[in-house]
Amino acid sequence: MFLPLYILSLGLSAGLVGVTGRRFLASAGFVPDFRTGLLVAVGIACVYLCVELAYVTLLRLLKPTRSFSPLFFEMCSHAAALFLILLLLDIDIPFVPDKSLPSFLRDFLDFSDFVCLALFGATHVAIKLVTLFAATQAPESGRLGALGWIAACLLSAFGVSYTVTEWQAALNQNRFVPLEESQSYCVGDTFSMARPLGEGAFYTLDLSGKTQHHLTLRWANEPETEEPLQEAYITLTIQSGHRRSSTVLPLSLDPNGWTELHIPDELLDEDVSACTLMWTAQQEAQWVTMTGLRPAATSQHKLLFSGPWAHAKRQQDTPPNIILIAVEGLAAERVHALGCERETTPLLDKLAEQAITYSNAFVPAPEVAASCMTLLTGVSPLTHGYLGKYQGILPPHIHTLAQALQQKNYVTMAFTEGDSPLQNDLFYGSGFERGFELFNTVYPAHRQKQAVPGKISQPVPEGVQVTLDKAEQWIENHTSTPFFLFLRLRELEHPMRLARYGEGFLGQGRTPTSLDIYDTALANVDQQLGAFLEKLQSLPVMRHTCLVLTSTNGFDFTEPGRVSWRRGGKAKRSLMEGALRVPLFILAPNQLPRKRITPIRLEDVAPTVLALTGATVPQPLSDIHLLDTIPLRDSISMQGEPLALSLRTKSWRYTWQSGLSPFAREHLAGEEPLQFLNMDRYRLKLKRRDNFSEHPSLAEKLEKRLRVYLQEQPVSAAQPLP
Repeated sequence: MFLPLYILSLGLSAGLVGVTGRRFLASAGFVPDFRTGLLVAVGIACVYLCVELAYVTLLRLLKPTRSFSPLFFEMCSHAAALFLILLLLDIDIPFVPDKSLPSFLRDFLDFSDFVCLALFGATHVAIKLVTLFAATQAPESGRLGALGWIAACLLSAFGVSYTVTEWQAALNQNRFVPLEESQSYCVGDTFSMARPLGEGAFYTLDLSGKTQHHLTLRWANEPETEEPLQEAYITLTIQSGHRRSSTVLPLSLDPNGWTELHIPDELLDEDVSACTLMWTAQQEAQWVTMTGLRPAATSQHKLLFSGPWAHAKRQQDTPPNIILIAVEGLAAERVHALGCERETTPLLDKLAEQAITYSNAFVPAPEVAASCMTLLTGVSPLTHGYLGKYQGILPPHIHTLAQALQQKNYVTMAFTEGDSPLQNDLFYGSGFERGFELFNTVYPAHRQKQAVPGKISQPVPEGVQVTLDKAEQWIENHTSTPFFLFLRLRELEHPMRLARYGEGFLGQGRTPTSLDIYDTALANVDQQLGAFLEKLQSLPVMRHTCLVLTSTNGFDFTEPGRVSWRRGGKAKRSLMEGALRVPLFILAPNQLPRKRITPIRLEDVAPTVLALTGATVPQPLSDIHLLDTIPLRDSISMQGEPLALSLRTKSWRYTWQSGLSPFAREHLAGEEPLQFLNMDRYRLKLKRRDNFSEHPSLAEKLEKRLRVYLQEQPVSAAQPLP
């Protein structure tokens, strides 16, 4: 009679213990759904059964008896589980602990749940001692009856093993949430490839072959998050051989950008193969970190996670950092150090005294996208596909400097000022983002008041200093690894008269010309740019940095018919010398300052950077290294549809209309020579001669060179802008 009652009482008490345990684990996040809740309740009940049966089995082995008095007291101990009903019903038990108790104990006893657990435990253990006493006083019998209790104990132990295994598998399945594919996200004003990672979710990073590098993770709140987090705790579980170790790193999140987190180098030995990543909004208890027993990922919070990015560690033989600056509209003929009679650029003149100065550098086209993509790839616009209304897409077999240097484990960053109220060009998705880990397109400008209703007002630049300050801060934060920084500065895009420029070269008592307005704007840009360069040169990192400063185009200051900027027109970008000739300064480690007058092309910049860094690209490039002796070579520029080509030799400029579309190579018009200039007479501003009549054979020879060039250039499958 007692055995069935014992089994009933044992089952009921096990059920109460299981449900109570499920309640506590559910509140801690270990029960994400009904199935795991059922597994938890059954598993805890099986643990209780196993312990209870093991106790009875031990008594049967040590003091075997056929008396039912031990079972009676065991049933009484099971009745102590009734205290748990008060806990499950949330019945408040008034309990005021003695004020002489320690504070931590008073705080502990303030909670009714813990009081119920204490009453259950104390009562249960006390009656268990009575059971032990009853067993010792009962008459002895054989031990054969213990076999049934052993079998029941083993069965409950199997139940524990099964339910715990299934529960852990269910939790892991919930924690290892499949992540979305990486896609571009703009946080603040900077783009990066990232993916959302939920709080408590696990993600495993493959670190094979990366432990010799600095490993960087970038974090940010998702855009337009209603309640963005200010801090997070990143848990890294490192797998090294058969060893696993966990580290928690606190992270203060930047509300307006990406926050970088570097995995400590001391955690990354040669045997590290993988790292499991997880974040929480609150710091985990130490026992959770040590045991790895974490709740399921049920939080709705998500952070953007970018990386891991592997960056080389700076050593003595590390290749130099690269800073490439393209100042839109910086005309060589208006730079004082390159021959301008006005002192427009005192700070750039100072740079010219310290750097290698190329006074005859020519752009492939007087357009920003064409010149910048040539700077970044080393190929002609006809090959990369950015020219006029044609804007790529960049062919996949052509790699940019950013891609090449990223393969060399450089940190790569671009500030392009590509998003303008009037015209977007170097924006994210245009192809210029290739290879850049971070890509900032903000153009610091504001609109003028609308003068004519319905007409878009001209954006007023706030100054290149805004972008330069961001660049300076970024450089200071990335001195421990080699970096590639690309800067495009847009303030001289359409030079205008602004109050913050002051009087400059505008003159007193006369109407300023377009050239006066340009020179005044240039002087202000020079001041801002010069201050930036002076700050950079004070940084120790500049000893390991190659600075390249050039322009995307100049302006046509000489030709009749030029639209006056003073009257609201735009600066003219033509195939004239003034629009195609730009300054080029290279300040490189271990290079003495010098001046070179040999004509060069912007196509030569990329091969020079690749030679300095040891990086490579798949596309064939010029073998010219600008820091070595430069052979005399033609420079060819282009513009328009139909396509016009202009060839610049040491003493001549020949411009020819091909009549062809740039990429489809369809005939749109007839061929014709456009211009034939003697550059010596041009520089001296002498009256032009009819060079076609005076040098017909030379004109024919130069035109043939342009025809051959056009035939030899690989043609991109570029598409016009919609």
